[in-house]
Amino acid sequence: MKKGKVNPVMIIAVAVFLFGGLLAYWQYNVKEAAQARYQQLEAEVPTKEEVDAELAQTSQDLEKYRENLAHLEKSVPPQAYVPTMLSELESLGKLNRIAVTGVRPVAKQAQSRRDQENEQQNKKAYQEVEIDITGTGQYNDVMALVDQLKGFPKIVAVRTVSLTPKKEANAAAQGILESTIRLRAYVFAAPTPNNKPESGLQARADIHRGP
Repeated sequence: MKKGKVNPVMIIAVAVFLFGGLLAYWQYNVKEAAQARYQQLEAEVPTKEEVDAELAQTSQDLEKYRENLAHLEKSVPPQAYVPTMLSELESLGKLNRIAVTGVRPVAKQAQSRRDQENEQQNKKAYQEVEIDITGTGQYNDVMALVDQLKGFPKIVAVRTVSLTPKKEANAAAQGILESTIRLRAYVFAAPTPNNKPESGLQARADIHRGP
């Protein structure tokens, strides 16, 4: 070999060594990243015990919701129960020392054809019935009735309470008020092809119309 001449075999050997080192370093980094990703995913994936526990909890929640739904359905009476419910509301008012003068459903306002079509498209399994309880009594008695309506066995919601002092001097001196309590009750609609609850409810209202 002449002095100063570079051996090409040596250059190739050095290049291969460097390339092999870089390749090994790159493979090591890829392996480390893959292992870190695997450990992260392994930590995120729930174990079989956790999945079984979550499934059991979901089943318990579902059963609880079914029981609550069944309880609510029992609290929604059929439409034929409305006269009885009106009588029960009247008795509840008298029980709270209210001189009940009327318990009657409120007739719905006339709807446009478009509103009727929308109602038919979004028809619910139950019907909302507005009921007015009118009578006279003292303020505390009226509020006691409102409070007891919250525990009424059927689903009713107090919408408004209107109080007006009576004009008679004796009644005013005793704190007697004229009261109107408007409720919203929920009843299952009658399963008939031409269901017209308004006329039926209005006929029942005549039975419970006070003086």
